[in-house]
Amino acid sequence: MIAGMAFSSPIETSEPVRLELDAFDLPRDAVCERFALAARRGHPAWLWPALTVADWQASVANIADAITMVLAGQKARIVGAPTAIGIAAYSSGTGPLLGLWLEHGLLTTDEDVAAVLQLHLHHNRLRMAALADETERLTAAMVTRGVRPTLLKGLHTARCYFPEAGARPMSDVDMLVAPAEEADAAAALAQLGYVAGPPGQGIPAQRDWRRPETSDVPQSLAFVHYRDPWSIDVQTSLNRRYTPGAQIARLDDVWNTMPGGAAALPQPLLLLHLAVHAGCGFQNLNLIRLIELILVIRHDTRSGALSWPAFLDIARSARALGMAYAALQMCDRLAPETVPANVLTACNEEAPVRLRKLVARLTPATAHRVARQSYAEKFIWQRSGIGLARQLLVEIVPTNAGTLGDVARIYRTRAMKLLRRASPSSAIPN
Repeated sequence: MIAGMAFSSPIETSEPVRLELDAFDLPRDAVCERFALAARRGHPAWLWPALTVADWQASVANIADAITMVLAGQKARIVGAPTAIGIAAYSSGTGPLLGLWLEHGLLTTDEDVAAVLQLHLHHNRLRMAALADETERLTAAMVTRGVRPTLLKGLHTARCYFPEAGARPMSDVDMLVAPAEEADAAAALAQLGYVAGPPGQGIPAQRDWRRPETSDVPQSLAFVHYRDPWSIDVQTSLNRRYTPGAQIARLDDVWNTMPGGAAALPQPLLLLHLAVHAGCGFQNLNLIRLIELILVIRHDTRSGALSWPAFLDIARSARALGMAYAALQMCDRLAPETVPANVLTACNEEAPVRLRKLVARLTPATAHRVARQSYAEKFIWQRSGIGLARQLLVEIVPTNAGTLGDVARIYRTRAMKLLRRASPSSAIPN
């Protein structure tokens, strides 16, 4: 293992892979042009112009139905074209897990689809093994400086709740450090060759760190490639706010009552953090995060680590119960009876009316936003005139623009989105 994950050759694994490891690799120029084309069309995250929206949506629904069956203890079958199923599995984050379920006989599909899903799994096994090694190296460097980081989200849940870590893809490693330890954590990262990105502008406070030799563009747009970009995301807060005009979920108030130095969040804070992160923005509410929540709930309910009354208590104290509503509601639709009825009712009572109306129209297959988000969705969290005014101001004057050039680019992208929406031929998934 080369320090910093600068791979020189693929890591050997035992499972057969029918497709070559580089079967869907794209040249850098081709990837950049795909992003540029998507931006010109007004939907910068829709990167598959040859795939029809109808085929993509049907494939996501097909995958969601199969997930429901497997989570209910039944065998499932996925039917569809390999390209559409592969992109749907990529955008929903489920490709590696579906590949693992194929290995275990929980899922069947046609041979060409199976080959694509096996490649999803093969790449992510390589990637997660390397990320785990790098995280251990980095954690050890921090500990020598007196910093004890807490792992958040993907890397923790992948190793503790999924059948194997390779089944859960991720783009970064999230670490929480105390504000007083941020400088020492930064020194450890710099010593190992990481370069800091600009500080985040929102809540939570965070900064991404990357190694200069890692790629800055995806190697493929068909799945999470083992050479795809990755970063270390250092956070100094668990608080979260969906938009500038929305209420803040004050998870730090809960975390600060607990002993420091924990390697991972304990329950019920773990579940609350995952649910708030997934449900605060529909760009996060993909199928793999719903599966993650379901696996965490099932495992820790059985073990006794998760108490629902305690969950309700801390969620109310953090003013975060409404922010967990969308994610927990979708979990229960994907795997009925996962969340107790009284918990869903309590979340419903705390969620804004506009959010409840939106969620009522969605399914686990349609909740995730890949290509665009309506402007109306940015206003579903505001509960007061002041909040609405603040959000409107941000929409007019973007706060994430550091220069006049950034402002120009943001307004150009917004203009293209509006023009594209006005076109009757526009059919981009919600």
